[in-house]
Amino acid sequence: MPTVIFSNLMRRIKQACCVELSRHYDLTSNEIAVIAFLGDVPNASATEIGNNLGFRKSHVSLSVDSLCKRGYLKKEADPDNRKLFHHNLCKKADPVLADIAKKKIQIEEIFFRGFTEEEKKSWSIYMKRIVDNIHSTDLWIDD
Repeated sequence: MPTVIFSNLMRRIKQACCVELSRHYDLTSNEIAVIAFLGDVPNASATEIGNNLGFRKSHVSLSVDSLCKRGYLKKEADPDNRKLFHHNLCKKADPVLADIAKKKIQIEEIFFRGFTEEEKKSWSIYMKRIVDNIHSTDLWIDD
């Protein structure tokens, strides 16, 4: 299967799951993605959020500001660099994170239906190697 088709299918499954969560919590798909990311990587900067999610700075800023206003996350200035802010989730995000975790399990069940445990382990090893290869190239841009 060509990589483009596989990437498209993955994106569409994630979008379908995100739509349900977005409607339930009245959050945008970007806001859901930021909450999911900060659940995995607490204390992240806006640059880290943008680089890892593939969002432009303006989209990160809009999502972060909205989530702060609505009580889902807080920004804290770095004590050594007042221009740098770290972002952490508030308790209000806990139910969203719980539902995101359920969706991740559903997605994994779809992805790995019919796979043996050994095949799942192999896939993880291959994907880690691919990610490492991408990060080690000159083509990788870290804004």
